[in-house]
Amino acid sequence: MRLFFSNLNRPKAAAKLLARHAHHVKLSAAQEAVAGAIGYRDWHDMVSSTLVSPVPATRINLEQAKCIIFSVADRLAADHGDVQYALSKSRLLGDLTLDDALRLRTHDLA
Repeated sequence: MRLFFSNLNRPKAAAKLLARHAHHVKLSAAQEAVAGAIGYRDWHDMVSSTLVSPVPATRINLEQAKCIIFSVADRLAADHGDVQYALSKSRLLGDLTLDDALRLRTHDLA
């Protein structure tokens, strides 16, 4: 699954928040983890794809959001809660309600 964004604001914000909140993570590693988790080969591939053909942002469901959170956390060896916070705050996962965020946190997606 590849997510598309009309600009790079959300992925950039997500990478910056990850680097800030997961203290052992460098910005470049956070950028690569975000790009890989949302379906790109690397950060450069994501930037090139966004600049070449801007499209409306992709809407994702909670199961996809959970997969992205776990993918980023695994790539960075970071806490899932820290990753969820950074991705939610940057709105990379879309506009989650508090209930959605709690369901993601407890893995209650049934």
